[in-house]
Amino acid sequence: MPQVLLELGCGNAEVARQIALKNPGIGVIATDLYDWSHDPSQGSSYGKIARVWRERLLPAQVEPPANLVILRAEADLLRCLPLLSVDTIFLINPEPRVGKSFLTLFQEELLSSRIKKGLMQIVILPFSRELGLAACGGFSFDHDPDWSKGLGFIMGSGLRFQQGASIQWGVDLSQISAYTGNSTQRGIYVFGEPLG
Repeated sequence: MPQVLLELGCGNAEVARQIALKNPGIGVIATDLYDWSHDPSQGSSYGKIARVWRERLLPAQVEPPANLVILRAEADLLRCLPLLSVDTIFLINPEPRVGKSFLTLFQEELLSSRIKKGLMQIVILPFSRELGLAACGGFSFDHDPDWSKGLGFIMGSGLRFQQGASIQWGVDLSQISAYTGNSTQRGIYVFGEPLG
């Protein structure tokens, strides 16, 4: 594919599926750990999503677009990709292990050697408004060790993000993401020049 988008921590992969459907010329790789040992009765639906993935019943698995691949993989997958093979890495509120792995890979230059320079290199949709402001250098934050900590690792990386439009690749990311449904945060943050 002439363009490749990699989503880390894709959950139910619905955002990746919508991007793939609207952009048949872009190869979309969606990854997550899909650890089904998580107990959904403890307040998280992640274990349920992982079990549905295991049974190959996610909508993105039942009727996958030809340009979408869903993998059970960690951020370390980047070590296996060819140099300059990815146009954009996309994250929606990554959990702490993903955020820390992502930052470690970037600091080791394993990430920057796999991603092409230019437009839309890293796109983040943070759950927390404070983290979005921090991305643009305008706010200091201190969060509990919860989901937002994953973004905290990335926002503390020194990468300079700027605000981007909520509609990217023809998809309104803030509308389709399950994480923003109960949040005031609607901002998209881009490292690299934003499109649209």
